[in-house]
Amino acid sequence: MKKIQLILLLVLLAITGQVGAQIIPTTITNGQFDPGTVFYRIKFTPSILPHYITIGSDVTTTNIRGNATLFAFVGNNTDGYRIYAKGDATKYIYLTSTTSDVNVDNVHYGTSDTYDKFKIHTNGKGYTIYQYGPRSSSIPTSLNYVSGSTLQTWSNSGSLSDNNCRVEFEAVEMSLLYQYTFSEGTVNQVVYGTIGSAYPAPATAPAFCTITGSKPSGKVTAGGTKTATFNATWDGPLEYSSTLNNAKWYLMTLGYQDSHKQVFRYSALNTTINLPTDAYTFTYSSKDQFAFVGNPLDGFQVINRSAGNPRLVANADGTGNPSFANSPSSAQSDRWDIYNVTVGPASSITVPGDKRFGLNLHGNNAKKLNRNGASYNVVYWSNHDNGSTFTVSQADLPSLALHEFDGKTYASLYVDYPVQITSENVKVYTGTVSGNTLQMTEANDKIIPANVGVVLVGNTASETSATLSIANSAGTVAHGVITGSITDVPIQGYQDQYLVLGLSNQEPQSVGFFQPTVATIPAYRAYIPKSATQSVRGLYFNFDGETTSIDPTVLTPAKEETIYDLSGRRVNKTVKGIYLKNGKKIYVK
Repeated sequence: MKKIQLILLLVLLAITGQVGAQIIPTTITNGQFDPGTVFYRIKFTPSILPHYITIGSDVTTTNIRGNATLFAFVGNNTDGYRIYAKGDATKYIYLTSTTSDVNVDNVHYGTSDTYDKFKIHTNGKGYTIYQYGPRSSSIPTSLNYVSGSTLQTWSNSGSLSDNNCRVEFEAVEMSLLYQYTFSEGTVNQVVYGTIGSAYPAPATAPAFCTITGSKPSGKVTAGGTKTATFNATWDGPLEYSSTLNNAKWYLMTLGYQDSHKQVFRYSALNTTINLPTDAYTFTYSSKDQFAFVGNPLDGFQVINRSAGNPRLVANADGTGNPSFANSPSSAQSDRWDIYNVTVGPASSITVPGDKRFGLNLHGNNAKKLNRNGASYNVVYWSNHDNGSTFTVSQADLPSLALHEFDGKTYASLYVDYPVQITSENVKVYTGTVSGNTLQMTEANDKIIPANVGVVLVGNTASETSATLSIANSAGTVAHGVITGSITDVPIQGYQDQYLVLGLSNQEPQSVGFFQPTVATIPAYRAYIPKSATQSVRGLYFNFDGETTSIDPTVLTPAKEETIYDLSGRRVNKTVKGIYLKNGKKIYVK
C-alpha cells in the first residue's frame, strides 16, 4: 500500500511540475549555509560522458567530479532559487540577460542581482533549469550543455524537451553541525557527511583536551539528523577566551633550559621575532603581555597588549618565519595550536604549576616555533619532535621598591593596564586635591586601574618592595589627580610644572608630592601636573583625616610672579638683561 502511495505521489509531482523531494532548499545565516544543507551535482543527461556544471572564474561544465561541482539551492520553486556553490555562500549563478537567441553564452558566477533566480521544471523526461523572469512563461531560457565545456542558455520556442537541457540532481553531501561544549564555551564546527555513508567521527581531541560523546547512528540521509553534541574539556597551561574583551593576559618566555629562557616580547621593528638577550627580565610594558583568543579546535590567536593588538602571524603555507602584524594579510595565518612539550633529560625545565607548552602553525605540526640558538630569533623547528618550550605567568612583573619615611614606606606607580598588588602589607591609594593636601582614597581590591596614577604605602619600614601581578579585572578605585606616563618624561627647565612623590625640603620634613629637582620623571612613575594643584608648592598626604605633614607652612600657596621683557612679552625664564617683575624693574647679571 505504501509503495502504491509513493508511486502516486511521484506521478502527481510530475504532473504538477513541482520538484518535490528531489531538491531540498537551504537557508543562509551570517554568510554561512545552515546545518542540513544538501549539496548536489547538476548532471546533464543523456550524454556519452557525464557533464557536470562547475565553477571556476566562471561557469562551465566538466567530466571531473569535485567540490567545484557541488551546489546548494536557496529559495523555492515558486519564487525561484539562487544556485550557490558549496565553497562560498556569497556567490551564485546568474545571467546577464534573457534572450530568444540560441547559443548565447551569458552564464556567470558572482554576486550580481540581475537574473539570479531559476526555476526547476520536469515534464516526465527529466528536469530543466530555466531562468526565472520576464521570459520564463513564454519562451523559457534554460541552462544548456552544448559541447566541450561550454555552458550556455537555450531558448527553443517554449520547448523544454531538448536533450542537452535535461539534468539530474545527484545529492552528494549534507552539512552537519558538530558542537563541542567546553566549560569556556561551545565551539561549533561544520562537517560534511557523504549521503549514504556513516556519519563522520568527531574531531580528534587536541593536546590538553578530551572529547566524549557519540556521533549519530545510521547513515547520512538528505534531510536527516543535522546536529550532534559532544562534551569537551580543556586542561591546558593557560586560560583562553573567545574574544579579546574578556582575555587573560600572560607574560611569556621561550627557551629550552632554565638558563636559556628568553622573554617573549613584541617589537614593531621586527620583520622576524628577535628575543631580548637578557635571560628572564620582564618590564611593566604592555609589549611583554599576550592573550590567547580562540579555542583548542580552531586554533588560537596570540595577541599582544600593545596599541592595535598586534598578533603573532606566519605565512599560511608555512614558508618563512613568524612575525607580528596588526592586520594580517590574506596570505598569512594568525592561528596557532598549543601542544604538550615532551621534555628530555638534556632539557629539563622547572616551571611553577607546570605551565609549559609549545606552539605550531594551526593544522601543521611540522611548523613548530623554536628559539634559534645564540641568535635569539624565533624560527620554525621541524627536524625534531618538539620545538622550544614556552612558559606563561601572570605574577612575574618586576617588584617595585618602596622607600621608608617616618616608619612607613612609599612608592608611586602608573601603568596602562590593570595591576594588582599582591603584597599583604602594602596598600594602594589614589588622591584628590583639597587645599594644600592630597586626600587619599584606598583601593580596597588593591587593583591599580589602567592609566591611573597611585601611591603604594607599606604598613611598616620593613616593607621595602611590593610584588605585583597582572589583574584580571579593571579595578574599582576612582581616578584622582595623580597621573603618569609609560615613557620617560623630560622636565629639565620645567620642574615647576610638576609635583612628584618625595620629601619636603623643609625641617622637619614631610612626605607628599613636591616640585622635583631631577631632569626626568622615569617611565611608570606617577606625578601630578601643577595645573591640578591650585598653585600650591606641594601637597601632603591626608589618610582618613591624618596628615603626613609636620610643618604645613611649607605648603602655603605660592604668590604668582609675573616677569616681562622690555618688549612687553611675558617670560618664564630670564637671562642677562633688564626685566619687569611684578611691576618693578630688575636687572639680571
